[in-house]
Amino acid sequence: MNLRLASHNDLTALVRARLDFCREMFAPTSAEESARLESDLETYFREHLGRDCLAVLAEDDGEVAAMAFLILVDRPASPAVPSGRVGEVGNVLTYPGHRRRGLATAVMRRLIEEADHRGVSRVDLAASPAGRKVYEKLGFTEQAGHTRMQLPLRPAGED
Repeated sequence: MNLRLASHNDLTALVRARLDFCREMFAPTSAEESARLESDLETYFREHLGRDCLAVLAEDDGEVAAMAFLILVDRPASPAVPSGRVGEVGNVLTYPGHRRRGLATAVMRRLIEEADHRGVSRVDLAASPAGRKVYEKLGFTEQAGHTRMQLPLRPAGED
């Protein structure tokens, strides 16, 4: 198993993995929505990978077996985030034929190391029921008194 940071040479694999993650986690989209999402992801990774977006790939015989994204966000410093830099895990995906082999843990450990090297004070994520035990094993905890909330500003697909 080869574990490494993704580069711009991996754009196709990153887009595919993100689309696969979205298909697994969200409701199916139309062909038109999928095409737009694919185009938007290509643009995003081209512009952000290696700057404020990191991705770790686990490869098995040259094929992506697992991956994870980390989005780096700079905020004003605070006691909770002394450096002002937070890492937000975008998604963790292990393909079905490679599950239960510790790959999600391995890619997350590597992302955490990379975050630490880049001065990140805290790594945040939203855990799925399937991933919760992996994250707890790595030291992630639920934050008492905090409820993760969101406010969509426009319907999906509307520009």
